[in-house]
Amino acid sequence: PTYHLRMSPDQWIPDKIVLSSGTGPLDMWALVELLPIAGHGGELPGNIIALMQMDSALFAGQGYYENTPDFQNLMWVEDLEGVPSPPGLLETTVPIFVEDPAFTFARIVTRNYQHLPLTYTRDLLFVKNGFMVVKDRVKFDRTMKVRLGPCYYARNLGPQNGENWFNTYYDQIYYTGLGLGRGVQAIRNPAWDLLIYFTPREGRKHTVLDRFEDNPYRNSPLQVRQVWSGMARAGEEITFTSVLLPHAPVLHPKDLLEPPADTPDVPRIQVLADDNGVTGLTVISENDPRSRSRSETWVLLNTTGQPAEAGPLATDGLLALVTRDPNGNLTQRAVVGGASLRFLGADESANARKLEAKGVTVPEELLR
Repeated sequence: PTYHLRMSPDQWIPDKIVLSSGTGPLDMWALVELLPIAGHGGELPGNIIALMQMDSALFAGQGYYENTPDFQNLMWVEDLEGVPSPPGLLETTVPIFVEDPAFTFARIVTRNYQHLPLTYTRDLLFVKNGFMVVKDRVKFDRTMKVRLGPCYYARNLGPQNGENWFNTYYDQIYYTGLGLGRGVQAIRNPAWDLLIYFTPREGRKHTVLDRFEDNPYRNSPLQVRQVWSGMARAGEEITFTSVLLPHAPVLHPKDLLEPPADTPDVPRIQVLADDNGVTGLTVISENDPRSRSRSETWVLLNTTGQPAEAGPLATDGLLALVTRDPNGNLTQRAVVGGASLRFLGADESANARKLEAKGVTVPEELLR
């Protein structure tokens, strides 16, 4: 197992991933759990513990009161048949970690996730000072009747939500302290919202669970989730795609996805393609609502091993990204694990940064 104190080269992984856009207090950053065994931290590899932008907490972990996946920003698999399986030990690896000036891409793979006969893979695309794309993949080793899907937690919802999206925010951050389980401090959180968007898929449901009354001092009592339930066959793979888009608070968040017809705005999130193998998205991010300066980013995630196309973007890589500034100039072009990039019919391969899809290695100082 990849326990963090066993520093052998074939087993070592970092404790956490720190996803950072910069060193400024307004920059977007996130903290992701990697350890499969972590004491107070539970067994939660892939959990997005924290997400911040504009000095505002957009995700805030539960502390160490609730250490199961159903209380985290993480995949939750429910075994609906209860047939016992050999309790396999969790094994977590990070086979891909790519750092680029425009983004960070990480793949986290956990065998025997939740001690069930399955493999859980979480792909995280962190677009700096922009947004996150999360693609979750669960592959079953045996046939099981299950209910599964990614959970995300918040303190507040609204003022509008949709069928497959939720506008969330934290007005306060609760610190309970000393393991007492009761309120000690409530710290006011700067106003900034997070739009949680689940790409629509056939056979999916979307749920909201309010756990405030269980414990009024819980930091993040509201769970939003996309769910699939049924009989998963041995060898079957089920995927989910989420977009996490920070934005300035607005009275009508619906307008971000369905702009009024009398405005020149376009939807902030558009799905170009989404299935188990290929996900294509267009996402518009705006960090300064006063200047209305917006960046438009096209993303293509491709696990087919073959060239793929979605909307105006085509690549032979695992990941392709193109960003355009408000003046229509292409500011970012990158390909991970490939060589070709086409955008709007033009060959941008020569202008694109080519990055290798490789994992993290053991720091030399840990082997001495």
